[in-house]
Amino acid sequence: MFAAILFAVHPFLVYYGQEARTYALTAFLVPLALYWALRAWKNASWLAWGAFAVVATAALYNYYYSILLLLAIPPALVLAGPAAIRSPTTRVSSAQGRRLFQLALAGLLVLVLYVPWLPSLISVQARWD
Repeated sequence: MFAAILFAVHPFLVYYGQEARTYALTAFLVPLALYWALRAWKNASWLAWGAFAVVATAALYNYYYSILLLLAIPPALVLAGPAAIRSPTTRVSSAQGRRLFQLALAGLLVLVLYVPWLPSLISVQARWD
């Protein structure tokens, strides 16, 4: 009980407890976005692509630098995911083309969902300079 009270009122712990909150949520949201992207890539499901877009957008709203992790998902899907294109000479099948199209639309949806936050991002960038 004493430890709980100490953790609740100690200024150092309160400050860093608030500071680390975005990192914990990002550590949850980015793997969740990867899960939905893998599921969508495997099943070519529009619902899964929508879930990926919503979770990826939530990660971006939560922490600006999560874009660096999210940008690694599309190349990983294409190069190592299920039904990956294995050779540069291999032609893209219609199923793979459909997956690439769905991936592009999901990325566009993430961008559209993030547009309302851009003024806030710009104001934060101005304060960093």
